Amino acid sequence: MDSDEEPPSASAKVGTSGVAETPAKRKATETPPSEAKKEKRPRSQGIWEAAFQKAEKDNLLGIVIIRGDPYAQLRQTQVEEIRQALMSKLHSALNTGLTPRFENSGRRNGRFCLSCTDLMTFDWLRSTVDNMTVKVSEDGAASCQRQLALVTPSEIPKLIRAEVYVSGTPPSVPEFTTLLKRQNAGLFTDRWVLRHRQTTPKGAFMVWHVDPESVRAMEAIDFQPYFGLGRVTFRVARAQHQPKADA
Repeated sequence: MDSDEEPPSASAKVGTSGVAETPAKRKATETPPSEAKKEKRPRSQGIWEAAFQKAEKDNLLGIVIIRGDPYAQLRQTQVEEIRQALMSKLHSALNTGLTPRFENSGRRNGRFCLSCTDLMTFDWLRSTVDNMTVKVSEDGAASCQRQLALVTPSEIPKLIRAEVYVSGTPPSVPEFTTLLKRQNAGLFTDRWVLRHRQTTPKGAFMVWHVDPESVRAMEAIDFQPYFGLGRVTFRVARAQHQPKADA
């Protein structure tokens, strides 16, 4: 899962013991995550992201996904496999007189994104990717080839920001997502993207981007899913969260 620095905020959370931990109590024992100094992004990363944003604005940003599974995140090894295949296809295209050009490319939010210079390049990329596959291994099963597809940002499901604080010994990310998924129905943690994680000896603060189905499942239990020997509390971005429809 990709991570990205975002400004956290402090709030009352429920730890693994099931006892609410208020901001005042935490302040007496540790520095709240909201007071932590935010790290600046490297200038090169800012330029890289700006190119993606410009391509998205110009409708020239292509996103490679596994066909029929827009939530699936690509591992770096899969991205490299796709990159090498595209380079081979690019050499072949150049030999025929076509000249696809790209501003940049890279793994972003668990997906392979390419900033196309013009519409011809985007059309070439779409037709090329739509005929490609990537090796996928699911739940310990033997690996198989899955069809790829090129989509635009508007075709990617929008994820919703959610903050959570876990008191006690900080769990690893795999432990955290696995327990949540197994102890709560309707939480699709394999779809989540970790944007920020900050740990101390007394706990862990995390910012996730969560799929709408998982948000609805958490809403049904007051955003307090079961975790370990207690519950944790998520704060979900209300501006993005659509309330449940009236019956």
